[in-house]
Amino acid sequence: MNSLNTFVERGQAAQAAVNKLSETEWGTLRLRQEPGGYRHYLCSREVHCGQGLEALIAGQWTPVRYECQLTRSDCRPIFYLRGGRTMIPDDGMPCRWPSGLIPPEPPEPIEQRPASKAPEGLVLALENRRGQFTEIKTIFHCIPLSLDRWVGVVGDGDNGSYEHFVFRDGKLTCSDCGYGNTAFALLEILKQEVS
Repeated sequence: MNSLNTFVERGQAAQAAVNKLSETEWGTLRLRQEPGGYRHYLCSREVHCGQGLEALIAGQWTPVRYECQLTRSDCRPIFYLRGGRTMIPDDGMPCRWPSGLIPPEPPEPIEQRPASKAPEGLVLALENRRGQFTEIKTIFHCIPLSLDRWVGVVGDGDNGSYEHFVFRDGKLTCSDCGYGNTAFALLEILKQEVS
């Protein structure tokens, strides 16, 4: 009877903890299909493999590391807990971002200022480019190095994948390695083109 009471008490504690929270403080993992495959979201923000979350386990917020093989629609996340334990969370398990670790919103595209406006032909060349890792949706940086040579960063902010480019004499050269950050991609192309 003791184990049944403990189980009931834990369930009541978990429900009480959930009742104290608003929808903006916690959520459940939601699976979405995107052009590049499947991805889990938590509170409208994408979750990447290896990211730390907190899951409500036995009435307490417990740190977990999220992992998942996102290859098919019935994929299940795996939570890695301290001590090397793993668990497959139930659908609807309350989760939240750890305090102070909420990922930022995807970067907004830069404004088209006269000094950084994309040159004629670049947008068309980018629209026709097909990469292995990045779907080009936005020009994030576009920097003129001379009258006929531009460098910058393009990519897909929703999926956190970016590529650097050089547009020289009307011809586009673009990386194809899926940088996870616009700053790294920009730094790499500036090192190549300016040094």
